Amino acid sequence: MEARSLLLRAATGAAKTTTARLAWCAPPRPPAGAAVGAPAAACWSAPPRRRHALSFDAGRGGSRGLTAAAGAGTGQEACCFGSRGAERETRARRRACAYSHPRLTLSPSLSSLSPLSLFQQVEVKLRLPDAAAHAAVAAALGGPAARKATHHQENFFFDGPGKELASQRAVLRVRFYDTDRRALITLKGKQVLVDGIGRGTEVEVEAPDPKAAREWVSRPAGLLALDVPLIRDGVAARFGVTSLVCLGGFENVRQEFPFAGHTLELDETRFAWGTLYEVEVESARPEEVKAELEALLKGKGVPFSYSSTTKFHNFITGGKAEEGGE
Repeated sequence: MEARSLLLRAATGAAKTTTARLAWCAPPRPPAGAAVGAPAAACWSAPPRRRHALSFDAGRGGSRGLTAAAGAGTGQEACCFGSRGAERETRARRRACAYSHPRLTLSPSLSSLSPLSLFQQVEVKLRLPDAAAHAAVAAALGGPAARKATHHQENFFFDGPGKELASQRAVLRVRFYDTDRRALITLKGKQVLVDGIGRGTEVEVEAPDPKAAREWVSRPAGLLALDVPLIRDGVAARFGVTSLVCLGGFENVRQEFPFAGHTLELDETRFAWGTLYEVEVESARPEEVKAELEALLKGKGVPFSYSSTTKFHNFITGGKAEEGGE
């Protein structure tokens, strides 16, 4: 039985946080009466479109509830079990799961997207001025010998003909990894960037067939017809999208390096109008990681600035957002 882990982190005031995992498992069904909160081995199958309230320990402040689609009707059902510690999760675990985000605060545009599970992505984002700075960062991190992986990503974006998603600050993206090794569908809320730290809600799901997903670029109707909660309950039901158009996209070469117990992503993003360079580190403690990263870059004499625009915003504005610092 294949299982994928989902890490959730929640904070209640200053209380210490703990983690809970959701193991996304294939059936079989358990005996009658099996409850949410059972061990991972007792995975269960949910009827289509049914909601399950999953709870987790949020420290001494008590437990808080989370509503999850549990992959209803897709063969990707969920069960919940507790786990403590593991502040520094590995990139391998994060690649194996659909989500891995440190908080559960929802953006207004996606907060009513039920029964989907939404998580907030929190990441440090620093802009590099040119290719020389990009190369200097790679060298400072140990060069090819220290590099964990390199991914060639192709990002395509979709919206309704009436801009149904954009009007509510939502973004639908399909990202291809290394041609057709993997395809990831992501529905994002608005990301807010303040002093080099970006926060924004998102929900993701793997495309069942990356090669077939290529057809969505020329025939977006195939994406809208995909029977997964992200599309069915999110794009179609929540945002009222009845047809999709492909807006185009851009390419990104992402190098991954270990850094401060995290995975640092060094990006070279190629737009039609030019190339941008950026460093990103996703973390549950972004202020600490940002300080460590700034210290490294300053110590090596690498120039940088705080990112003030998202990749999508730069794409959709043809680079004008970058020029204006919007």
